[in-house]
Parts: sequence; C-alpha cells; structure tokens
Amino acid sequence: MMVGNALGTPLKTATYKGASPLVADLEQGRIPAGTGGLTSFLQHHRGSRVRILVSSGNKRSKTAPDVPTAVELGYPALELLNWYAFFGPTGLSPEVAAAWESHLRDTLEERDTIELLGQLGLEAETSTGQECAARLAADLVRWKTILDSLGLKATN
Repeated sequence: MMVGNALGTPLKTATYKGASPLVADLEQGRIPAGTGGLTSFLQHHRGSRVRILVSSGNKRSKTAPDVPTAVELGYPALELLNWYAFFGPTGLSPEVAAAWESHLRDTLEERDTIELLGQLGLEAETSTGQECAARLAADLVRWKTILDSLGLKATN
C-alpha cells in the first residue's frame, strides 16, 4: 500500500509467512515484485537470482552500493530504516546496563563483527541507551502516522 501510494499506482498486496516463500516466488517468476528487508534479498541479488531495485535507507548500503535509495529516485516518503536494539528487563541496574552497553559497543566495533554483519547486509551503528529510547519513541510516532495514513490499525 505504501509503495503504491508513493508511486501513484495502486498495487495488489499479498501476505507472505516470511521472506523465504517471497524470495522463492520472485525467483520462480510467480510474482513480479516484493518488498522486504535487504538482508532477506542480498544473497539472492548477489547471485543474480533476484534484482534489488531500490532500498529504503537514507544512504546507499555499503554492502549493496549498486542499489539506489528511494530518496535518490525521488520518493522521500519511502525512506524507512530498519534497526535492531538490545533490551534488558525492567529494573536492570544502571551499572549492569552500562557494562552491557560497553561490551556490546566493543563487540560491534570489532573488525570481524563488522565483516560478518556486512556479509548479511547489516551495518552496525551504536548508541547509548538514551539515544535508543529516543529513536524508539520517534519511530513509534512515525509508524502510527504512517499506519493512520494507510487506514490501518496496529493490533497486539
């Protein structure tokens, strides 16, 4: 829906139970296009079994520099960033949280980790707990706005 709205062309949607069946249908020509995370398609793109046409990131991926961004192609509404975070239980002591943050940062900045994540299409960025909380809060607001504009309601 979101892609169709941005392109000004209604697109038929189909729900898949994961990326594997979607990629299989793309490879076998049963569907003309699909959307999903870069990590789900990168190996198939590199093997020339599917072609990634565009990414939703705000800059080209280091792992797929041949793939333009939606913003580059004139579709800023399709700029969407996937990200991962580490969460701890409620009541986690500040000392333990700080130790985890330090160890995670050290691990994510190791050359081997950067290379392994890069092979998967991931580029690690680190932040503080406060920065992560602010980003999460902003994303929740943004996604609520997007869902509302599409007439969709989030469910638990």
